[in-house]
Amino acid sequence: MLILKTFRQLEKYPSVPPLAPEATLQAILSVEKQQKDKIRKAEVASQFTFDSLNAAYDVSKKFRKQTYGYIRGKYALSLHWVYRRHSDTLKAHGLYFEKLKETTREINEITRSLDFNANYKDALNDLLLTLFPQSLIWSFDGVVGFKYVFDNILQQANNNKFERSVV
Repeated sequence: MLILKTFRQLEKYPSVPPLAPEATLQAILSVEKQQKDKIRKAEVASQFTFDSLNAAYDVSKKFRKQTYGYIRGKYALSLHWVYRRHSDTLKAHGLYFEKLKETTREINEITRSLDFNANYKDALNDLLLTLFPQSLIWSFDGVVGFKYVFDNILQQANNNKFERSVV
């Protein structure tokens, strides 16, 4: 697809600034804040670029629907790199796993399987073994399998809400 090729050529991925391996907690938190700001700005700029390309290439409504949310969550992995690079310092302050979990907050707010995109899948796959080392889950690959699990979890949550409201 020409539009995706063009987008990838124009896209500006938020680079992670270098830090000394023995950086202080304050320096790491400062870099984290800078990176979050870069991610936010990159997502806005990328969404604008992608929308502009959609208009310029006069793509079909079907393609627009299929690429809905293409940018959402695209740059979250750069935060994982910051945390992993400084995991020893973050662990020493009891923050490492909390920081990684924070990156899943947006994913946890998804209520429709349609909104779960490849960016979120990649971010979760990157975190699964770190956050759930004893789990048998090792990948969210396979849309059918994920959709089945996701829909079952939602169904159970809805059933529990109903049961709680009846009691």
